[in-house]
Amino acid sequence: RVKVLTILFGKRQVGVSLVSHDGKTIEPVSAIKATIDGRLESVTRNLVEALSEAVKDIRATDLHNHLVEALLRSCLRLLNESRTRSESKARRTYEAICLYVQENFQTPVTRESVADHFDLSPNHISRLFRSEGAMRFSDYLTLVRIDRAKFMLRHYDRPLKEIARSCGYRSVAYMCRVFRRITKTTPTAYRNDGL
Repeated sequence: RVKVLTILFGKRQVGVSLVSHDGKTIEPVSAIKATIDGRLESVTRNLVEALSEAVKDIRATDLHNHLVEALLRSCLRLLNESRTRSESKARRTYEAICLYVQENFQTPVTRESVADHFDLSPNHISRLFRSEGAMRFSDYLTLVRIDRAKFMLRHYDRPLKEIARSCGYRSVAYMCRVFRRITKTTPTAYRNDGL
């Protein structure tokens, strides 16, 4: 039995999910998800940056623990504050779709499959992304996948084929083309530059 709390710090929102698994089935028993709208305020952003730097020093475990606790408290404060703010239905739907994409990018996600999941029309999804996100749905999906590929390239020594599959790409060549278009470098060069 296990419970896993995941916090995803994005440029426009923070996603929080708590997944419970009983250890008896393949699929999780339950998942509670929430989003915190808006850019990170300076305290939370600084805590994320400090923790990102601190994890490079393995000996600083006490510092890690204090930073994680402060970051969790900051997220809880942001979550409580976001509940009091009123949001439009379009904004809430857009954020729910973004969180869904961030959690399912490794699967064959399409505008149509997302529309089906949220019981909306594909054209409505496109309108939401233009009005609330100022980009197309496909561009958002690509950015999520490429950000994950960048993370995996820097932190895991896995073959490109595995990284491509983990990021929702069926073809390594296609992932490399998209990666180069977005980052202006190849995945291999990006990995080597980080060493």
